[in-house]
Amino acid sequence: MKIQTRSFKISLILTVTFLAALLCYAQKDYNWEEKELLQKYKISNPDFLKGKEAFVKGDLQKAEKELDKCLERMPQHAEAHFFLSQVFYKRGNLEKALEEMEKAESNYSAIEKIIARQDQERILTLQERRDTLRQSLPALKERLSKLPFESKDRRELESRVSNIEKELSDIDNRLSNPLPVIDKTPAEYFYFHGNIFFKMKKLPDAEAQYLGAILTDPKHANAYNNLATLYYLDRQYEKALKYLNQAEANGAQVNPELKSAVLKALGK
Repeated sequence: MKIQTRSFKISLILTVTFLAALLCYAQKDYNWEEKELLQKYKISNPDFLKGKEAFVKGDLQKAEKELDKCLERMPQHAEAHFFLSQVFYKRGNLEKALEEMEKAESNYSAIEKIIARQDQERILTLQERRDTLRQSLPALKERLSKLPFESKDRRELESRVSNIEKELSDIDNRLSNPLPVIDKTPAEYFYFHGNIFFKMKKLPDAEAQYLGAILTDPKHANAYNNLATLYYLDRQYEKALKYLNQAEANGAQVNPELKSAVLKALGK
């Protein structure tokens, strides 16, 4: 019995050690993958920004070229897929627009992790800088107290102390700002996805996307208006009016012509 008990204990210890080693390895592997993704993001993002700028200026050819270059370096770049989807949408290629939009949504969590890591690194850098500055101040102020009031060295040191205090104030303000909430797919993703389905005349799918947009952002005026338009075209006038009223209640601006048309259809 003692031999069996001892054997069981040894087996248990080995199992726990093995599982702990696996967990440790998995954690290291996860961090390595995350760091690799962050590196890809840093390398690819300048191409994305060029593509976004070209898109805003209406240069679709250049936008596609730069966004493709970005995605070659980082296929998980959700925002690049999002803007490439808009490029195809403007060209009337709805199938490709839908394909890119789905990639944008499926890869959004990867971007979320990167932004979170960048925010963490930024905070750590600011905290380290704040600690260094705080540690330097007492010695500088002590030196300052020993210098003659009208001396050049005192004026220079006063300026240095003043600059450090201003920088500390700026760092404290930056650290006090709340981090952006990025745990949800952006409302704009839902909205644009809905527009693609609307153009494809897949109205139930468009409806679901618009509802997702206003659930994420209750003040998304365009999503309300498009949802109301969808119901108006489908002769669901009561529903159309319901969402127009909901839009106004949430401070979103509705299309006055659309509302007039809905009220007219309802005989009001």
